[in-house]
Formats: sequence, structure tokens, C-alpha cells
Amino acid sequence: MYAKAMTPILNVSDMQRSFAWFEKLGWRKCWDWGAPPTFGSVGSGECEIFFCLNGQGGRGGDERRPTFGPGADEAAETGV
Repeated sequence: MYAKAMTPILNVSDMQRSFAWFEKLGWRKCWDWGAPPTFGSVGSGECEIFFCLNGQGGRGGDERRPTFGPGADEAAETGV
């Protein structure tokens, strides 16, 4: 397999603050989806990073219980 590009999806807890943080680094907001937005992206040159609000189970099954490590609940992890 030869990959020419990939688009990471970051799990974010605040879309607007995430857009603003990347804009301070010189990235531009490309698009957002939803009202209020729950998915979107920033870009720089030909590169793009997607944001997913509270990302598809990426924070584990319960905020009080870690996904990995001592006392973790790995079965609750549904993210990719």
C-alpha cells in the first residue's frame, strides 16, 4: 500500500475554541457541519485536520473512568 495523504480527526470538546486555536497558528477554518457545529475542519496549504465534537466515543465510556490503565474499561471504547 502507498498512502499519498491522510486526514486526522481530532476529538475536541469545544469546536469554536479549537477553530480559534488553530487560526492563531495560521490555519484557516475550511468548513463546519451542524447547528451548532459538531464536525468541521481546518486547513493549511494542502493539509487538513478534521474536528469531531466529543469524538465518537474517543474519550471512553465514562468521563470518570479512563479507557486504558488501572481501573480502565477498555470494552467501553467505541472510537476508532
